[in-house]
Amino acid sequence: MLQALYEELAAYPALEDYDETELPSSLHVAVPFRLRSELGELAFISTTTVFGTPMDVTLSEVAIESFFPADAATAQAMRAFGASLAPDDPAQGRMRDGH
Repeated sequence: MLQALYEELAAYPALEDYDETELPSSLHVAVPFRLRSELGELAFISTTTVFGTPMDVTLSEVAIESFFPADAATAQAMRAFGASLAPDDPAQGRMRDGH
């Protein structure tokens, strides 16, 4: 039984062999959010985190949605964009108390 499970898992495509165009969209775990921008086409996946419990009034409505690059091109574009926003002098980026 474990041998059959191992063989099934071993038949899955390895990350370096993965080609998303070969799989039907119904087999994808996440559907990327695609956005055309001045930086080119960007692809993101998102996660939503909800805090609190149903009885915790102070946290009942707090939710955070985070977007992560879905491909290498988007990751590189976001790094370059972030670097373009950084101050030229690293000392300017520090807080007034020196941290």
